[in-house]
Amino acid sequence: QELLQAQDRVLRRFPEVERVFGKAGRADTSTDPAPFSMMETTVVLKPESAWRPKERWYSKRAPEWVKPLLRPLWPDHISWEELVDEMDLKLRIPGVTNAWTMPIKARIDMLSTGVRTPIGIKVFGANLKEIERIGEDLERILREVPGTRSVYAERVAGGYFVDFSPRRDQMARYGLTIDELQMVIMTAIGGENITTTIEGRERYAVNLRYPRELRDNPQAIAAEVQVPLPGGGTVPLGEVAQVRPTRGATAIRTENGELAGYVYVDTATSDIGGYVEAAKAAIGRDVELPAGYTLQWTGQYEFQVRARERLRAPCGRHAERQQQRQHQVLPRGEAEQVQRHQPHGAAVRRVDGGEQAREVPGVGRPAAARRRPERGARELEAHEQHPVGGVEHEVVELVVVVHERRAPRQ
Repeated sequence: QELLQAQDRVLRRFPEVERVFGKAGRADTSTDPAPFSMMETTVVLKPESAWRPKERWYSKRAPEWVKPLLRPLWPDHISWEELVDEMDLKLRIPGVTNAWTMPIKARIDMLSTGVRTPIGIKVFGANLKEIERIGEDLERILREVPGTRSVYAERVAGGYFVDFSPRRDQMARYGLTIDELQMVIMTAIGGENITTTIEGRERYAVNLRYPRELRDNPQAIAAEVQVPLPGGGTVPLGEVAQVRPTRGATAIRTENGELAGYVYVDTATSDIGGYVEAAKAAIGRDVELPAGYTLQWTGQYEFQVRARERLRAPCGRHAERQQQRQHQVLPRGEAEQVQRHQPHGAAVRRVDGGEQAREVPGVGRPAAARRRPERGARELEAHEQHPVGGVEHEVVELVVVVHERRAPRQ
């Protein structure tokens, strides 16, 4: 909370900022994908006309009535990119990584890809510590890639916990069960909601647990937390359980049956594809993945790749259809059948395998097939010879002239 308030005070000093609102943690709902370690700060800016001025080539030369015409091309105030760079420079706090984006866009990215930055890398593997090590290597390498504003690899195995290991021999001596011991740990240290207060439309849960000075370190927990005995009296928690601090995973991510760790990358360039190609080249030179570990690029880059593949498929099918139309070949029997059913204006000409079609310079099709269509008509033709099994089959050339009917002039 103190860190969040310090960030808000720094942002509020910028003259372009109208107001700042920060949020730490997440709401008590499954629709909020923000992790507990994420702090969100919404910055509302003033209109661009109130931003700090910036000297331009026309600032002293051009008259006042010309400046409104030049401002759309050369703004005479600091740009959005310059303002974000200044804010990022002022908010570089050890242990905190900044990612600048729009609020709604950030939510959409988090819900669709799980990454809250324009570019992300998913590291898949079987061991969380190895995934964390690979993420730290990627963070070190990507920080040197041109265009990187910030990069942060999740410390998936860097959480601090307090473990309670029951001493079963001592518990049997005092007549305690595992359920009774766990109930004391849950209520005295974790807390338990005993009631809810109603204040108008607001409702607040009342949580009961030991005060902070009795549970802020393992030694205090072992000595001050009392466990009630079935026959009366109490015993310190340290007598029936071993209390020790340990480290473990803060959150365990799984995708497609594999453990995963995320690397968040914020860029200062709009060329996402070019940045990813440069980052891939740098990672390929300096990072060697162990067997069974893979990388997957996600974020806006994943959307671009998906859209490119979707657009490429229809274009490929259209090119194939165009090529098939240019080479329409019918055998003799099919051509005769087509000729019997052709409407008025259609002609089918046989081309024997031994006939040599004479090319007309500058035309590009056999002279025997040239036919000047009537005015307002379209001509479709195809000519090809296919050798099958060493025998050159007889093919035909289909020339269809489709007449367009026009309304008579009044």
